[in-house]
Amino acid sequence: MTTSPIVNAAMSLVPYLDGDEWSHKKAEYLAFRFTGFSVREATKLAEIAERTVQLWRAEEARFKDLENA
Repeated sequence: MTTSPIVNAAMSLVPYLDGDEWSHKKAEYLAFRFTGFSVREATKLAEIAERTVQLWRAEEARFKDLENA
């Protein structure tokens, strides 16, 4: 999926996460959230399930903190 320059800029500001295979998807999701999309919209745009985000929140305090920032 092609993202807008605004989302690309937001992704560049997202801190490097844990370096796992999902890091890019986490950053992409957070970038959408940072630019004003709802959770539902951001998961759809990032092509991930809402349940995945729930698991990330439960497993990673840093992810949860970034999402709430």
